[in-house]
Amino acid sequence: MILCDSPNKHRQGTIAPMIDRSYLHQLDPFAIQITQTFGLRWYGLAYIAGFIVAWVLIRWMGRKKISTIDPSHAGDFIFVAVLGVLIGGRVGYCLFYDPSLLYTSPTNFHGGNFLQFKTAAWQATVE
Repeated sequence: MILCDSPNKHRQGTIAPMIDRSYLHQLDPFAIQITQTFGLRWYGLAYIAGFIVAWVLIRWMGRKKISTIDPSHAGDFIFVAVLGVLIGGRVGYCLFYDPSLLYTSPTNFHGGNFLQFKTAAWQATVE
């Protein structure tokens, strides 16, 4: 055990200051960095892992009749969940952190560019 000297007399000889510093880290937010601002981040990997685990669990629960979702529809369910996370995250960011985006860039508010492209592509296949 390493003891450290603290300027505070009541904490002198304890490991408390070291424990305080153990929570601070210098981790790189990028798992794979392509450019200075673009790359695969660790939290993105966490989302991907979470959706994969959810997909596996939903399929398993559907086969065991624990859930009413048919295992063949697990992918559809996860797709809708991913859309909800993306759109909800963007709307939440706009509402709670930067409400000025609602007025200065309305397409940022609802992910307009992405949804417009997907809607146009879907419409082209239907008609």
